[in-house]
Amino acid sequence: MITLGGNVLALAGLLLARRPVEITLRDRQIATVAGRRRVRVVCLSGRAWVTSEGDGKDYELRPGNEVKPGGWGKTAITGYGPETRIAILR
Repeated sequence: MITLGGNVLALAGLLLARRPVEITLRDRQIATVAGRRRVRVVCLSGRAWVTSEGDGKDYELRPGNEVKPGGWGKTAITGYGPETRIAILR
């Protein structure tokens, strides 16, 4: 995980593993996942906003919700509230 200026986390190379990657985001902190493979994002707690290059929609997730955005580019996940926990899977 690489921190890019205060509120942006770039998740590089973490999705090569076959198990989920769990991260915690602070309010308005952003995690980005770059790559050609689509990812699935699961909200474990809090609220998350998910957007992906090439997908015309954005997604709001609450605990128990998940999405596999239709885009094939970078995916950005923003946490809302004091703490948002998400899992990212291939």
